[in-house]
Amino acid sequence: MNQQKVSYHIHCDKYQPKKDGTATLYLRLTINRKSKFISLSKCIDPKYFDFKKKRVKNTKGAPNPQKLNRFLNTEENRVDDIILELQRRNKPITFDNVLKEYKGADTNGSFDAYAKEVIASQRNRLKKDTKSGYEYMLNKIEKYHPGLKLYEVDTAWLQRFSNYLIEELNNKQNTVHLTLRTMRIFVKHAFDEGVINSYPFKNFSFEKEEVDKEHLSLEELNSLHEFYDSRELLDLRKQDKRGKSYHIGKKYQELLQHFLIGCYSGLRLSDIRKLRKKHIQNAYIVIQMNKGREGKQKTVRIPIRGRLQSVLNLDRMDDKVYEGFVRGKSDVSAWMKLLMKEAGVYKHITFHCSRHTFAISCLTLGMSLETVSDLLGHRDIKTTQIYAKIVDAKRDNEMDLWDNLPEVKKRYLTKVS
Repeated sequence: MNQQKVSYHIHCDKYQPKKDGTATLYLRLTINRKSKFISLSKCIDPKYFDFKKKRVKNTKGAPNPQKLNRFLNTEENRVDDIILELQRRNKPITFDNVLKEYKGADTNGSFDAYAKEVIASQRNRLKKDTKSGYEYMLNKIEKYHPGLKLYEVDTAWLQRFSNYLIEELNNKQNTVHLTLRTMRIFVKHAFDEGVINSYPFKNFSFEKEEVDKEHLSLEELNSLHEFYDSRELLDLRKQDKRGKSYHIGKKYQELLQHFLIGCYSGLRLSDIRKLRKKHIQNAYIVIQMNKGREGKQKTVRIPIRGRLQSVLNLDRMDDKVYEGFVRGKSDVSAWMKLLMKEAGVYKHITFHCSRHTFAISCLTLGMSLETVSDLLGHRDIKTTQIYAKIVDAKRDNEMDLWDNLPEVKKRYLTKVS
């Protein structure tokens, strides 16, 4: 076997600073003159880094240099140990082999530690809600099995965990599906990187329950729009524990505006948040819709018609097209219940129901499935067909009204029976 030239040192990427002026610290691994950078998930102002000694300067203002340098020493020692171990086992020193051992040593086989390392490595690409979903899943696992090791996750464990979610936490089928689907992301990541030798989800299936997508009827949507135009929400007040009354209506009126924009455009909460005047082009909303863990994008063109235009503030002096700012999912979820109560809509309506309302209203009004799919930014028309099934079911139920006519019951239904 040819002698391999291997070296490593700490690297501060001063040429790609972050917005706050700090630079990321990496461990630069070089094998046969080719280099790879391993993020250490640490950042520092480059002025405090000694580029000759490859360490943090022990100077005034430096962020805890002794502790940080001990960490850097540890990381270099880990790589040194890995290389020696690979040589001892007569395994080739490749980037894949070193990284596999490096990540395995870092997590010590812990599922929680490994998952958090993956999350940290993708933090610049993950949306806030996606990251929160990952953390929620990890909390469930930690409560059920503290200190879970990656190798302990097999088909039997997955079945026991699934039973725990249903029987102990009373999770519904789709909540269980979401938890296991999220967990599968990290298990597959570990399997693909060779951290674990088997893929337990290969022989473990979990189903998602088809549920009705809650939405507003056209009558309810009309009523909600009239409620928005009346501006009655602006008079909404709340009393604190000391009995002091103060206005809270403005934020609910703004939320209702954002919700109606979603009902008339099909835009998601995250897409409405970034909607600006630059996206209004020749009476169209032209915007890249974000979807999925990787933030995959698809450009959609949504015609602006009377209803949608009436809830957009296109005459504002700034770049915004609505009042206030679009709040986070957790805030919106808490406020939607009160908003619907004040509007007299007695359904469990979340903000995302605005998108369902748009899709079902479009199909009810006679728009083609292909057009609705394009407006929603769906990559697969099968996704849109779920809404078509809801509309068809509604048609079936309404056609049943013919059988309720007295003469129909008497003349035909008796013959059938």
